[in-house]
Amino acid sequence: MPHFDSFLFKSLLAFITGQCLAQYYPHIAFSSLFVFLGLCFVILPFLLFRKKWIYQSAALYLVLVLGAWVRANYYQLPPDHFSKMTEGTTFTVTIKQILKPNAYAFRYYGEVVAVAENPSCGKILISQQKDPLEKAFRIGTQFITQAVPEKIAPPRNPGSFDYAAYLSNQKIYHQIQLRPKRYFLLPAKPLQGLELLHHFKAKAISRIQSSTLSSSAAAHWLALIFGEKQYLESDLRDAYAQAGVVHLLAISGLHIGIISFAVSWLLLPLLRIRYGKWLQQGLRLTVLWSFALWTGFQPAVVRAVTFFSLLDLSHWGKRPQPRWHRVVLSALILLWIHPPFLNQLGFQLSYIAVFGILLAQSGAEKWYRPKQRWKKGLWNFTIVCVGAQIAVAPLIVYYFNQFPILFLPSNMLLIYPFMASLLIAFVLTPVVIWFSLPPFIPTSYNALVDFLHFLVKFMASIEVDLTANLSLTQAELFTVYALLIASCMGWRFQRRYDWNPLVVAVTLSLLLQGYRNYTAHPKATLWVLHQHQSTTLLYYQQQQAKVYSDQKTEILTPLLLSFQRHYPIRKIQKDSLWRWLDLGDKNLLILNFDTSVPDSFPKADILVLRNNPKVHLDRVLKKWEPSLVIADGSNGSWNLDRWRKSCDRNGIAFKATRDGAVSISL
Repeated sequence: MPHFDSFLFKSLLAFITGQCLAQYYPHIAFSSLFVFLGLCFVILPFLLFRKKWIYQSAALYLVLVLGAWVRANYYQLPPDHFSKMTEGTTFTVTIKQILKPNAYAFRYYGEVVAVAENPSCGKILISQQKDPLEKAFRIGTQFITQAVPEKIAPPRNPGSFDYAAYLSNQKIYHQIQLRPKRYFLLPAKPLQGLELLHHFKAKAISRIQSSTLSSSAAAHWLALIFGEKQYLESDLRDAYAQAGVVHLLAISGLHIGIISFAVSWLLLPLLRIRYGKWLQQGLRLTVLWSFALWTGFQPAVVRAVTFFSLLDLSHWGKRPQPRWHRVVLSALILLWIHPPFLNQLGFQLSYIAVFGILLAQSGAEKWYRPKQRWKKGLWNFTIVCVGAQIAVAPLIVYYFNQFPILFLPSNMLLIYPFMASLLIAFVLTPVVIWFSLPPFIPTSYNALVDFLHFLVKFMASIEVDLTANLSLTQAELFTVYALLIASCMGWRFQRRYDWNPLVVAVTLSLLLQGYRNYTAHPKATLWVLHQHQSTTLLYYQQQQAKVYSDQKTEILTPLLLSFQRHYPIRKIQKDSLWRWLDLGDKNLLILNFDTSVPDSFPKADILVLRNNPKVHLDRVLKKWEPSLVIADGSNGSWNLDRWRKSCDRNGIAFKATRDGAVSISL
C-alpha cells in the first residue's frame, strides 16, 4: 500500500502548499531573506516540547516555508530585466524558440539581450506579421526594433483560457508586435549550445514535414518523437481528449521505457568487463537525459527520466526503494529545481496518473491475482487504465469539461495500432532526417495513421453523446482532491482503516462551502461578454443564468462552460436578443446597425452599441441620458476611440469588451 503517512509524502504536500502560497499571495515578500528567516524562527518555541508529532509538524512547516521561498526567488525579476530599464528606445532581441504560426503572423519566444546599448535579459513573446516580401525568422536570429514591449492581455471573458497566466508561468510577461520594415536584422552569428540543438531540431521537423508523409501522418510523427503536438489539428487533439487517450500523444514513461530497454540491450556486452554494469547505467542515463533535452524538457519526459535515474541510483547504492518513494522524491526534486512545473497540465496529469496507478495496483493485489499469463496481462492493463483515469478525472473535467467514460475500451482498441505507429516512427526517424524513405513505407504509415485517427474520432463521437457540458470550479477541484487524498490516507500500511483524515477533510469542506455561500454576493449581475462579431448578454443571479443571444447553442456552450469555472451555474435559460431589457432598477437599450429607436422608449440607464451603429452618439447621449455606454465585440476598433471621446465630453462612462467582459451589478 502507498505510504500516505510517510514523512516524504507529507513533505511533498507541504512543499506544494508553500509554492501555492507564493503564487496566490505575491504581495508577501517570500523571496526576502529577512522574511524567510522570520517565518522559520516562528517554530522555535514549539521545539521546547519533546514530542515526536511536534517535531514532525515543525519540520513540515519549514518545508512549507522553503517551498514558498524557492518559488518566490525563481520568479523575482533581476535588476537588468528589460522591463526595469526605462532608458533607451531600441531593443535587441534573439529568437530562442519557434512557435506554431497563425493565419496572420509567425510567433516566437525570444530573449531581450540589450536595451539601447545596455545588456539586459528577459524572455518575450514575439509576433511577426506575415508579409510576402519577408521570411520567417530562424532560431538564433537577432534583430533591433523600436516596437515597445506590451503587457500580454488577460482573458476577456470569465473562465476563458488565460494565455497571460500561461506565459507568466514561464516568466514571459510582455510581447512585441513586429510589422514589416519596422525592425533591422543583425548579421548572423554562429549558433552555440541549445541554439544549435534547436536549429537542428527545426531542420529535422522541416525535413519530416517536406517528406512524402501526409500532413496528418507527419504531425502524428512529430508528436510522438519530437513532443511537438502543436502541428496536430485542434479537432484531432480534442478527439484524443474526448476519447480518453490523450496520454498516448504525450512523450512519457512509455517512450522512456522503450528507449531504456533498447539502450540496455545494445550495451549488454559491457557487462562482461569490470565495472561494466556501472558504465552501462551511466551511458543509459546519459542517453535518457539527452532525449529529455531533445524534447525540450517536457514535464512527462522529465518525470519519467528522473524516475529511471533514481531507480539506477538506488541500484548503485544497493538500497532499492519502493516505487512510491521514488515517484514522490522525483516530484519534490523537480519542483525544487523548476517551480513552473507545478502549473503545467502535463506535470499535473503525469504525477496524479502515476499516483493513481500505484494506488490501484496496491489495492488490486488484495482483490484478485490471476495465475494465467493472458489474464494477468489483461488485469494489469485494466488496473493501470482505471487507476490513472479515475485519478485524473477531476482535472479532465476542469480543463476539458468532460469525462471519457469509455476510456477502457478506447485504450484497448487503440493501443496496438498506436504502438505500431510509435515503433515505426522511433526506428525510422534517423532515416527520414538523413535519407529518403522507400515509397511503400510512407504509404503504409499514412494508412496506419488514418486508421488510428478514424478510431479515435469514432470513440470521441460516442463520448460526446454520453458525457458533455461538465464543469468544476477551481475551489471544487481542490476540494475533490483533498477528499481523495484524505480518504486514501485512511489506509496506513496494513492497519485498520482510519476515518480521522476523511472526517476532518469533509468537515473543512462543508465549512468552506458554507462560508462561500454565506459570503456570496446576493445581488444580480449582468455580463456583457466579448464575442467577435457577435453580442451575448448574461444575467446571473443565485447560480442561475439567463443568456440573451442570437447565436446557436453549440457556439454558446464553450463560452458558458468557461464561465462556469468561476461562477457555478445550476440552471441556464436562453432568450433572444431584445432591443430593450427591463432589469429591475436599471434599463438597457441596444443600438444596432442602421436601426432607428422609437421615441416611445423611455430613458435607458445602460446603452449597448453593436454592429457599428450609424448614429451621432452625442445626440443619442443627450436624448437617452445613459449612465454607462458599452461597445461589444461586434464593433470595429476604428469606432471605439470616437465613441470614447463622445462619452468623455458628456461625462458618461464608456467600456469596451475588447478590454474584457463588462459586469454590471443590478
